[in-house]
Amino acid sequence: MAKKNHPNFDMLKSFLDFLREEDYTLLGNSTFNTSKNWGKTPPRKGDRVAINIYYKATVPSERKEKILIDCFLDDYSD
Repeated sequence: MAKKNHPNFDMLKSFLDFLREEDYTLLGNSTFNTSKNWGKTPPRKGDRVAINIYYKATVPSERKEKILIDCFLDDYSD
């Protein structure tokens, strides 16, 4: 379990909560897959083109977030 003995732990946790309130979030293990199927010829001027994009990302759990904060503080503290 994550330890909370570093004086900046609560500040960093509050910052992540603030980002969520502003519609930002931390993502991990994201993948971006695309494929193109133009057939034999690319689209011509005036053609309508639809592109499907599949994007998959994982939002860290509360426990994982605490562990990440602790690792950051261990690596970058005075």
